[in-house]
Amino acid sequence: MKFSRSYASLIAALVVILGVLLFVVLRPGTSPRETLGPIERIAQVPTGDSLHPIRIAVVMEPGLFEINDEGEISGRLPEVADRLLTGISYIWVPVSEKSLGTDLLREKRVDILATQQASTDLSESSDLLTTDPISSSHYALMSLQDSLSWGDVLSGPSPVEVYYSTEDKEARLILQNLHDISYTAIRPSEIDLPPLEMMLEMVKGKIYFAVVKHNLAQEMAERFPQIRVVTDISLEAPQVWLIRSDAESLRDTLNQRIRKTDTTE
Repeated sequence: MKFSRSYASLIAALVVILGVLLFVVLRPGTSPRETLGPIERIAQVPTGDSLHPIRIAVVMEPGLFEINDEGEISGRLPEVADRLLTGISYIWVPVSEKSLGTDLLREKRVDILATQQASTDLSESSDLLTTDPISSSHYALMSLQDSLSWGDVLSGPSPVEVYYSTEDKEARLILQNLHDISYTAIRPSEIDLPPLEMMLEMVKGKIYFAVVKHNLAQEMAERFPQIRVVTDISLEAPQVWLIRSDAESLRDTLNQRIRKTDTTE
């Protein structure tokens, strides 16, 4: 019996020691540096990675940033992020209003605030860094090579039909906006075809003018010499994104990508 009791005591002591060791090894870090370290390092790692993704605050607004019931993200701001952050790891941090996003930037809890605001609307954010102006949407007006010039269209005596795909709601908004502002010489016309098939109809000579995304326009103009890009058009003025004040390397990286996409898309 004495041996059994001693053995039991030994086992109990070993269990206690093992528990203490596990607590020491597995307990979460409590120092500010352990907690905030990854956020601080993001300012020095502008390209982001799987361990320290760039955190982008964004206000949830219809058309700009939306999440459906399946968790799928859509909107113009995610489209811009896809263009600028190709190959970069990032996560979205939805907020209810812009002021909360700027607060998170100042507290260094996020790295970017993605907005639709223009550079003229930044008076309340002068302590934060900003990107160069970003075109919110890249669209182009296409035409046949032997069709009227755009100047002749605008000054012509009768409206000219400019087509857009039923699948492309933003192209419709761009054309309607141009028509409502001053370009009454154009008549927005819907065609029930995907954008690529619509452009093939132009190649066949069945459509004279159309609006499509700029990358598709460039690709089609390079492949088919009978069509051309007339001009770039967009729905909104260029937007500016806010960046935390200590992330100059991140700002520089984004600005390099902005300049690259503006010249290649």
